[in-house]
Amino acid sequence: MYFYYEKKLTIAKKRILRTSNQFNNIRNEYRNALTKNQNINIQFLTPTAKAAITNSNTTVFLAPITDSPKVKMLNIKMEVKILYSAIINDKTWFYVNLPIDSNYNCRGWINKDDFSFIYQQSQSTPSVYR
Repeated sequence: MYFYYEKKLTIAKKRILRTSNQFNNIRNEYRNALTKNQNINIQFLTPTAKAAITNSNTTVFLAPITDSPKVKMLNIKMEVKILYSAIINDKTWFYVNLPIDSNYNCRGWINKDDFSFIYQQSQSTPSVYR
């Protein structure tokens, strides 16, 4: 019985050591990713466009950089409301509100290149559609 539990304890120690190594590797990758993006210049702008249509397979990001976590993947073209805009490292990004029923993951940043059409809303558009 002693050898049985000794073997189980050895297996558990190996698993803990392997998990600890995996955690350290992930933590180091995360730290390296953070240090690589320290010198970001963000110029916030008042958006001239009020809405836009995304391309198919567009990624919505948590922050206006491509290394940030992904909030949502839009598989279809979708009309979104533009809330803010910013220029980061000579690229224009839009902070958008997605027309979904949930309050979870309904806002995020999309690169200007991921839109098929960006337009102003007409003054004659009823307020319920704005």
